Amino acid sequence: MLKGTTPLGQVLVSGPFDMAKSEGKLTVQLLSLDKQVLNLAGGKQGLDFGSTTVNSTNQIQMAKAGKEITATGQLNLNKFQVTRTNQTTPPLDLSVRYDVTVHNTAKTALLRQLTINGVQKGNPLLHAELTSPMTLAFGGAASAVAIPR
Repeated sequence: MLKGTTPLGQVLVSGPFDMAKSEGKLTVQLLSLDKQVLNLAGGKQGLDFGSTTVNSTNQIQMAKAGKEITATGQLNLNKFQVTRTNQTTPPLDLSVRYDVTVHNTAKTALLRQLTINGVQKGNPLLHAELTSPMTLAFGGAASAVAIPR
């Protein structure tokens, strides 16, 4: 992606995909998206993302004519920082790992993994993770969120 001649980051997609069947396995990468891209989304709210960069690597598998979608991957926010009205958050490195399958017909999602880590100035600040898989219902599905015990 370019703004004029200035690079804003890269979005790379590769892998086999059958458009007629809506099935395939794709690798999707976001590389070096920076404040110029993030500020497009946050600018209207007066947010400036400073030195933040976003990188993400994902495997997306579409099956059953697109009715089942599995996504695994990692998202990294490096030097995540937000300024609004002369107030700035301290820089934070965030990483998120996930593994989820969405069943569109059943309107459910099976979240097998979700791990979030935050590090500030080299020190661990945040750690959260699922201890077992979680099923979520959406789109008016009758069942509630299943929380593992």
